[in-house]
This record gives sequence, structure tokens and C-alpha cells, in this order.
Amino acid sequence: MKQPQKQKAQFVMIPIPKEQLSNFIGKQIHLAWANRGCTWKLLQIDGDRIYLETPKTKKPLVAKASDAMYTRRHERYSR
Repeated sequence: MKQPQKQKAQFVMIPIPKEQLSNFIGKQIHLAWANRGCTWKLLQIDGDRIYLETPKTKKPLVAKASDAMYTRRHERYSR
């Protein structure tokens, strides 16, 4: 008899509203298109663009503001 498969907990990423994005400067955020475990430090907001860097290597990245997502640590602020 086959054992029932365990279901993984669903992780739903919640977008950060553009008007709240400035509160996350200097904090880590997810990006909608990236792997769930990846985070970036938000450095600057310039219109529809956001400037980020990786926490460990400090590699720069530019993304769309609409791709900014809460991390699990900050999800409670979205409700």
C-alpha cells in the first residue's frame, strides 16, 4: 500500500505596495521572479525602478518596483 504524500506548506509571496516600499530601504526583500530563498537589500527607489544588492557579495541589481515582495519576516506588516 502506498503511503500518502506529505504536502509542502504553500508559500505565497505578497507584493509590497509602492507607497510602502520606501519603508523597506535598508531591509531585505524578495523579488517575484527569483527563488523563494533569495533576498536582496533594498538601497534606493527611482520611480518604477529599485536598486538592490546581495547581502553577502554586495553585487548590485536593478529591478522593477512591481517585483518587490515581502519576506516572511515582514509579512505581518502586509495585513
